[in-house]
Amino acid sequence: MKTIVLCIIMALLASSACGKKEKKKGPDKTPAPVAAKVTVASLAQLITAGQTAEFVKQLEQLTAILVNDPVDASGLTLAMLAAKKGDLEALKALVGKAARLGLADKSGATLLHHGAAHLAVVAFLLEKKVDPDKVDLEGRTPVHAAIALGRCDVMNALLAAGANKNARDKKGFSLLHLAAVQNDAACLEGLLERKANVNAADQAGLTPVLSAARAGNLAALERLAKAGSSLLKKTKRGDSALHLAVEAKTLDVLKFLVEKKKQYPDAKNTQGQTPLHAAALAGAGEAVNYLLSKKAYPGAKDKDGRIPLHAAAGRGQLAVVKLLLEKKSWLDNTDYKKRTPLFLAIMNGRIEVATFLVAQGASLTLADSEGFSALHHAIIAGNEALTTAIIEKSGKIDVPTKSGWTALHLAASRGQEKMVKLLVDKGANIKAKDRKGNHPYHLALDDTPPMFPTELDELKAGLTVLPATEDGSHLKAAIAWLEEQKKEDEALRSGRILCAKLLLEKDSDLTARDHSGRDALQLAAASGMKELFDLLKGKGLKGDKPDYRSRTLLYHAAMGGNLEIVKTAMDMGFSEVAFKYNRETPLHVAAQFNRVEVIRFLIGRGALVKQKATNGDTVLMYAARSLAVQAAAALFEAGAEAVAPAPGEATADGPRVRDAEEDFRPPSGDDGEYAPEDEPPPAEEPEVAAPAEDGKKPFDGTNYFENHLKMLSKMDGTPLAVVFLAALENQPGPKGRSPRATVLLRRQLAFLELLFGKGTPTEVLVEGTALMVNAVLSGHLEVCQLLLKHKDAWKVVRPMDMPRLAIEQMHYALAKYLMDQGFLPEKGPGNMVPLRAILKADPLSERAAALDVFTRLLPLVQDLDEADDDGDTLLHTAVQSSGADFLQALLSAKPSVSKTNKNGETPAHVAVRQGRLKMVELFLGPGTTKVPEGELALVPLAAGSGSVEVLQWLLKNGYKDVETANGKVSGLFAAAKAGNYNAFQLLAAGRADALKAVDAEGATIVHYAATGGSEKILNALLKAGIPLAVADTAKNTPLHLAVKAGKEGAVAWLLKNGADAAALDGAGKKPADYADEAIKALLP
Repeated sequence: MKTIVLCIIMALLASSACGKKEKKKGPDKTPAPVAAKVTVASLAQLITAGQTAEFVKQLEQLTAILVNDPVDASGLTLAMLAAKKGDLEALKALVGKAARLGLADKSGATLLHHGAAHLAVVAFLLEKKVDPDKVDLEGRTPVHAAIALGRCDVMNALLAAGANKNARDKKGFSLLHLAAVQNDAACLEGLLERKANVNAADQAGLTPVLSAARAGNLAALERLAKAGSSLLKKTKRGDSALHLAVEAKTLDVLKFLVEKKKQYPDAKNTQGQTPLHAAALAGAGEAVNYLLSKKAYPGAKDKDGRIPLHAAAGRGQLAVVKLLLEKKSWLDNTDYKKRTPLFLAIMNGRIEVATFLVAQGASLTLADSEGFSALHHAIIAGNEALTTAIIEKSGKIDVPTKSGWTALHLAASRGQEKMVKLLVDKGANIKAKDRKGNHPYHLALDDTPPMFPTELDELKAGLTVLPATEDGSHLKAAIAWLEEQKKEDEALRSGRILCAKLLLEKDSDLTARDHSGRDALQLAAASGMKELFDLLKGKGLKGDKPDYRSRTLLYHAAMGGNLEIVKTAMDMGFSEVAFKYNRETPLHVAAQFNRVEVIRFLIGRGALVKQKATNGDTVLMYAARSLAVQAAAALFEAGAEAVAPAPGEATADGPRVRDAEEDFRPPSGDDGEYAPEDEPPPAEEPEVAAPAEDGKKPFDGTNYFENHLKMLSKMDGTPLAVVFLAALENQPGPKGRSPRATVLLRRQLAFLELLFGKGTPTEVLVEGTALMVNAVLSGHLEVCQLLLKHKDAWKVVRPMDMPRLAIEQMHYALAKYLMDQGFLPEKGPGNMVPLRAILKADPLSERAAALDVFTRLLPLVQDLDEADDDGDTLLHTAVQSSGADFLQALLSAKPSVSKTNKNGETPAHVAVRQGRLKMVELFLGPGTTKVPEGELALVPLAAGSGSVEVLQWLLKNGYKDVETANGKVSGLFAAAKAGNYNAFQLLAAGRADALKAVDAEGATIVHYAATGGSEKILNALLKAGIPLAVADTAKNTPLHLAVKAGKEGAVAWLLKNGADAAALDGAGKKPADYADEAIKALLP
């Protein structure tokens, strides 16, 4: 059986093999390898690897549209990469693939910048007319790049192609500056041969020779001096070549200037510093030694009264300090604030120098103008080792400042526990009093807890719900600022508590009063320091004497906000929380410091939320003045009211119009107040204009609320007025709001929202003006946004007039916002006023918003061709005052382009006369309606204005010059009269007959040229054979007209070329009869 199965299997295998042999071979079904996709990135790798041939081969497979795509995030293109690598073949291939040669990367660098190390690449690019003067974002040209790379051959090629030899970057650094700093003799020589400006100064006032001095490049300095670059020039801060030379690593230039050029070694700059000061600041020991050997005075004082030793000590230049002291410099010399070199070393954290000066015997008893000694400055620096050294060396520890602060007072106020312990251990007087009676422990206890403890968390939560359209940068900056403030405040508070504990255990006079009349217990209560409060209470302190403002212990506890201390104070008998007469209560103080828990507790114990202080301020007003919104909310819960004065007549003062020059930016101080530098004068009562034809009063800034004034309440002196006006004055500066201002605005807006939510009317007046009008006049977007939530704020205004009011005050972003909210002015003639206002302002800031507002107002004007008193339409105004972007927007509304003003000019004429080419193209370019030239031909107008660019455009586009005949004056004559030589040249070509024309008054072109005063034009006329000795019908010679026009150059030229000074005009007068003194001196 096994044999049969085996035979069957072998037979099957054989037949299978035979089948394979007999089967025809079909096509190979194995998939071909897929070619890698060619990308910009893969091609960049080939250029970088130097595989040019493969690059050229694969480039053919790249889609042409991708050839100019950036290779990386810097904006580098393949062509730039090829230029940078010097791969000319790859660059040529890219050009053949339509690579754009005028592109720049994100730094502004062009192909020529990138190829500046390769002459062949640069030569190729110049052949392709790539601009050799195009600058990067720093203002550097390709020539700058070539010099920086030491490629003088490339520099020469670029200059030969017309590159600017005097090109400067944004800091004013010229090519010569760069060559001087590089100390590249070949580049320097190449520039000097081309007469580059050797005295060009950068923004700091550095000339090329001064740059060479600072770099210590003697050869460059000598060559530049020989070429005329003055060694006597100084920078804007008065630094001479000698001041700058001390910064160099070698003394070559310094010696050259002192020994060969005899420069004064004690010359001072505008800061009063000598070269020795400069050397001390730079730590240039060799320069200091050399200058001293040349008799430089080590006691020379700068404008602050500081000698070089001060400079070296303040900069921590220990080697220079040692050198100056070896030369017997004054160790204890004081500046004008009585500060010694030791003081400056300590103040600037130069502890090594300070320690050395102490060891050298620097005075430790001298004090500066504020009475601070070296010990006080060491305390501020926080250096215990230095403090110990000063104490041990001086033997004095309790020397007071002018305010009476000892070192212990200073350390305690700064929360420096280790320093306090050191001073106490060294025997500092714990009971020392300053001039106001403060013990050191008073200063340690004086630390008010934070008023807004939850604010940081609230801001962070707000950041998470910002709309996607907002980047939250201001909010993030505010959060970072608050975090830093919190960190500093917590460190200071914890330090003060530790200092207070230590001092309270040592000082037995705990009932002593501080400068406000508070004892230790009251201070601990006001600072919310429960542990210290209990400690002092345990020592028997009662806090039973009111302070100098009649505030008892309960008031101070309310200020500190620690509820347990408040309860303890009341248990101690200080329980009076309400009065029958006007008087400040603990509730007022709690509200002022935003102590919500305390407020609720005091109200529960009988405190009156409507109680007024002696000056009439309510509890709510206390909260308003400090923007304590949480406290205000608690007061409202308890029945507080934002009481407004009773309704009565209010005077129509008109809106509070702020002067355009008024600055509402917050000051940089830390007092938390925001107010304009100068209160604006009250606006004069505006005259009410006569009713317009349609029966409506024209827009004059008062219409929106004047009829409502008698029924409205004035809110001056209320919480609303206090917070509202503070918010209006919290305006962003040029760089936006500071983090602190952002935080304050958030508090202000939150307080206003609370007031409105609790029934404070929004249709009231503040300073005689409706809230919304005040907000719009101030241009305060955030306040307007808040008021928009409350419809009552609009009852006393005409909402459609608000954008126009914002425009008049040039608040374009606000105007746009208001229009976005649907507040569009009614269609009518009144809208012409804001349109003209925008055009005349031609705003640079908020320009996009202004253009948007302008465009949206155009359809709301009844007649776009309405003219003003001068006959100017809106188009005329746009050309005269604004930019092409506004003109383009206006033209899209299809106003008439052929209307003329009282001068007979269309808007196109005005554009030509003002030389505004872009506008000329908008009026006269392809696809525009032909503008009639009228009596004012365009070519003469352009020639007279001097715009060769406009003139060329007109001639190129088929506009012809007129001939001087039949009362018309040609462009040739107009150019001559205006003294525009380039325009004259352009029009004079091939027009010999036109030069011989005479106008209606018999004046020739020489008369016109004499009036214009261009000697170049007069020379051209002389060469053309135009007679000079001619007179018009009034017998005026060209000399008469030149004298009358006051053209001294033309008068001198005419006399030199034979003009008759004795010729008489029709009035029988010689030219001299019309001359001023200067011209009379020229006439025979």
